[in-house]
Amino acid sequence: MSVISDLIKYRYRPLVALDAIRRLIRDKEDTTQVFRLLTAMSGRSFLKNFERFKKTEMGARVLAQKIDLINTLTDRAYLESLPAGSLGRAFQAFMDDCGITPEGLNQAAREAGLNDEDVPEDFRRYASRVRVQHDLWHVVGGYGCDGFGETCNVAFSYPHTRNPGFMVIAIAGAYNYAKAFKDEPIMEAMWQGLKRGRAAKWLTGTDWEAMMPLPLAEVRKALNITDLPTRYIAAPRAIELSRTAPPVPA
Repeated sequence: MSVISDLIKYRYRPLVALDAIRRLIRDKEDTTQVFRLLTAMSGRSFLKNFERFKKTEMGARVLAQKIDLINTLTDRAYLESLPAGSLGRAFQAFMDDCGITPEGLNQAAREAGLNDEDVPEDFRRYASRVRVQHDLWHVVGGYGCDGFGETCNVAFSYPHTRNPGFMVIAIAGAYNYAKAFKDEPIMEAMWQGLKRGRAAKWLTGTDWEAMMPLPLAEVRKALNITDLPTRYIAAPRAIELSRTAPPVPA
């Protein structure tokens, strides 16, 4: 049975989730394990969000016009043509600084089994759209691509997905970083990420294509992300050292 079929059938797979957590702690770059974990823990959350998305004006338009967000996110010429300080320019800078691409997320998803051609087209389009938003959430939330930043970002993401797997990743990651960096506000930063995510407007249903030319500060204000990730910023050693390796062996 495919992974996407499991999503549709609301199946929880705790043993798969546990295995994915162990592998992810050993290698924070193994994005495939993130998708395995999130799929195993999704339950009804993904389909409920899909139904919510379809009922929005923007969601209905995306599905009717077959709009794929990845086309915008991979158009370097377009993003670089946008004004300095815009969301689009900030996103491209984030990609370049981290050495990643939106296609990388889709590749990891395919390796995790999220490539079922038998499910409805609208569902696949929505799934892809949510997937490639991940790094946009990094940019608007102010979290880097270091491992600690990923931990804070998944906590920030949880209110917008309602997938328990996000909090499993966030708590497990924060616990490991807290052991390695006892003098820095690791757990506080993770919980602040969750609080900031709860305060923000529903990021999953955002019209990101329309946001790209706008100043990043204006985008954050529109999404009600008005405070800085102060606890994350206050952990410079965790940020620096987690760019290359997990802090403790699994």
